[in-house]
Amino acid sequence: MSTNIKSMQARILNISREKKIDFQLLLNRLAAEQFLCRLSQSPHVEKFIFKGGSLLNYLIDSDRKTKDLDFSIKQIRNQVDDVVKIIRSILDIPVDDGIEWKDIEGELLVHPEMDYPGVRLACHFLFGKMKGLVRMDMAIGDAVDAVMISLRCMQYKGQPFFGESFSLLVYPPETIFAEKLHIALKKRGQNTRMKDYYDLFRLIDHDLNQEKIKKCIQETFANRKVAPPETQIQFEEEALNRLQVYWGHFLKREKMADAPAHIGEIINKVNMYLQKIYGK
Repeated sequence: MSTNIKSMQARILNISREKKIDFQLLLNRLAAEQFLCRLSQSPHVEKFIFKGGSLLNYLIDSDRKTKDLDFSIKQIRNQVDDVVKIIRSILDIPVDDGIEWKDIEGELLVHPEMDYPGVRLACHFLFGKMKGLVRMDMAIGDAVDAVMISLRCMQYKGQPFFGESFSLLVYPPETIFAEKLHIALKKRGQNTRMKDYYDLFRLIDHDLNQEKIKKCIQETFANRKVAPPETQIQFEEEALNRLQVYWGHFLKREKMADAPAHIGEIINKVNMYLQKIYGK
């Protein structure tokens, strides 16, 4: 094994100190990335569509401290044993990174908003003498026009830890925006998932394709049998005050330095963007 594990651990520790991010979180994130690199080399690569907060960390410069990998799966039965078998075959792909993959724990993932149950996995690993865990959620989702893109690997002072990049099928950012907009409109003042508002806020600056955004909003809302927004998200004062409490807790817990202090600023920014899209 040519990988210098102690040197890698020192680099992770330096990033942890400089960015004030938990060391274990960074180690788990690096291992998750190495799973993604293995997936990109696997014959199963086109059965997985990468999505969620971890994808957004690659697409936008985000302060979100996402812990899990999220995928939509296709051509795979959403049964724990079937998924574990495929994931094990991916983890067994030889890569010179010093990560030793150990046990995989799996369970059915059931959520009221899911049409079909998914699978949640916990993949244990060793990096030298250090233990870590990569969690993955996989489910059958809406049909999307996934795109194959190249994602740049984690770097430290301009140098990657291992490879330069890897390519995967991913949710288009326009689809992510549409799905998070749907959640915001559906739950309104009852939405405790402040990460959805943060992601909307950051995605607007990602140079999204406006025509594709309109199409994705129409399709996403149609799939969920909900009318798409006219021009804006509207909240009564009581609901907005409730959201602000959630938002304040979110900023404090996640240490989101790149987010505004008041959620009203995010809602206004989203509304201005919707008006721009729909020309109203």
